[in-house]
Amino acid sequence: MVVALDGTKPVGVSVVDAVAPDAPVALLSYLASHPVRRAGGVGSRLMERLRARGPMLLIEIEDPRAHADRGFGDPWRRIEFYRRHGVRALDVPFFQPPVAPGRPRVEGMLLGVLTPGPVPERVAAAPVRAYLTDYLRGSGEDLDQPPASTLLAALTGPTVRVVDLPAA
Repeated sequence: MVVALDGTKPVGVSVVDAVAPDAPVALLSYLASHPVRRAGGVGSRLMERLRARGPMLLIEIEDPRAHADRGFGDPWRRIEFYRRHGVRALDVPFFQPPVAPGRPRVEGMLLGVLTPGPVPERVAAAPVRAYLTDYLRGSGEDLDQPPASTLLAALTGPTVRVVDLPAA
């Protein structure tokens, strides 16, 4: 977790989940800035730090073509924010697994990817598959049933294609 401070006052936070400190893939599970500080550079400074730290970072992003603003930020502005920071998306059928028991999975998601340098056209599938297998299993998903089996099947080759985030 990284907290952005203005003096002693917290104004932003990023939370990264990794299997181990030296794991080749991690997940940005939360990135937020104080509502009155949005568009003030707090999120950008957090993203710069995340990119510099490596490793490959996965980012769950609501696809704005499937999700409207639900009161915590415009999905199209979020896409533009990530695009400005070099985030692209893995070409896989992604969904967010339940975040707590009894909660539903969230369909219509993109799996963003950020690397320390420019995001390449293809990335190694094995470390992404290993991370997502652990992540999905830990959230209670049945790995042998769709949509988990469909997602993992898209990661069976040596590499996975990377695409640009959708444009408004």
